[in-house]
Amino acid sequence: MFLAIAVCANAWPTDGVSEEPIHISGILSLREFPGPPNYESVKAGDRPEGAWLLTSTTISPAGKGKTEDYHLVILDDSLFAILKRCLGKRISVDGLVWQAVTSHHRTPYLITIKTITEPNQSPEPTPTAVTPPAGQEARQP
Repeated sequence: MFLAIAVCANAWPTDGVSEEPIHISGILSLREFPGPPNYESVKAGDRPEGAWLLTSTTISPAGKGKTEDYHLVILDDSLFAILKRCLGKRISVDGLVWQAVTSHHRTPYLITIKTITEPNQSPEPTPTAVTPPAGQEARQP
């Protein structure tokens, strides 16, 4: 029997075991995929499995965009509150990237999250009038 293995020409690990540090930003989503027993269709009876995904777009020097999804692996339960709060928003994550090895891995590469940086949620400062010294008119910023 002949077995063909596709190798990705990416800079990421391709042996399914190695991990490389990564810092990446993208849009966070939670998607449902068909799980066991057949991993084909929830409507046909497969159990639904949710996966947190980070969709990142990189721009090449030629100006062309490439979009990739990364399945996020969360080992620290305290991170789920942040993920829920940031659903649909741009976040940055630091972690370890590694190649998918099972049918539960929903993208070619996964990221085991170490830290999440949330979008800036502080409101823009409201312009206020500057109090002038005595005898001068007020100025607006």
